[in-house]
Amino acid sequence: ETVPLGRRGLWRALRRGAVTSFGSDISGSQLMREVAARRIGRYVDEGDQDGHRRIVAYRELSDFPVIAAVATSEAAALAPVEQRARTYYTVGTLVSVAIALVCLVGALLLVRQQRTNRRLTEQASLLDEAQDAIMVSGLDDRLTYWNRSAERLYGWTAHEVLGRTVADLLYAHDRPGVDAAIDAFNAGSGPDL
Repeated sequence: ETVPLGRRGLWRALRRGAVTSFGSDISGSQLMREVAARRIGRYVDEGDQDGHRRIVAYRELSDFPVIAAVATSEAAALAPVEQRARTYYTVGTLVSVAIALVCLVGALLLVRQQRTNRRLTEQASLLDEAQDAIMVSGLDDRLTYWNRSAERLYGWTAHEVLGRTVADLLYAHDRPGVDAAIDAFNAGSGPDL
């Protein structure tokens, strides 16, 4: 709604959508009370006449005997804010669900890792109880496990041997011969073991 008013409270024209009406006395209205208190401002009209709350902005024009007022329904004015709030709530909910899922997957992986570690610890304790010397090495031939029987049979603690190669430990006196035998075996020309 756009309303140019005379200062005495007679509106010149009232436009609501495509409909324009002329000349009506609103001298006792809330708008006129607001203009009497301040030349420029805004207020919420409770919609006593038609039940629709409106936000009204007004300005008394000093060079003309006119007051310009513009009103829009509160619902229409707040619709973009409400839409943004719905979008924020939706995005916030989706992000919260995603975080919860990541936490759940992390917790499940942690439980799985703890079970695996427990099984490995149990298996390692069984290997420690074995009477045979048990050594485990990685792809680089460096020792990653050395059981108690290996400590007892060879005389080195696990702390002393882990990270070293078996050849360095057991064949240090004939390292060139061991390397040649390993190379021959890897080439396929060595003896079958």
